[in-house]
Amino acid sequence: MKRKDIKELKDKPKVELEKMLRESKSDLRKAMFDLGAGKLQNVRTLRGFRKQIARLMTFISVSEEQNVGKPNFGRAKRKQVPL
Repeated sequence: MKRKDIKELKDKPKVELEKMLRESKSDLRKAMFDLGAGKLQNVRTLRGFRKQIARLMTFISVSEEQNVGKPNFGRAKRKQVPL
């Protein structure tokens, strides 16, 4: 995927990203079945589908964080105790 394509993903709404994610997952599933049947010539296409899915999931989570507020990055907020 080129930088231009990645920049376009940033501008797309969450609904469209989720639609693209479903399509990519179904494409990966079909490719896996083709691999098992011996129809798939280039095995690296599976890697491309997995990377595409990871990118889409990342952009979806970033868009959710922007709507909620600052990302927490998995760290719990500590309560500050006065000295």
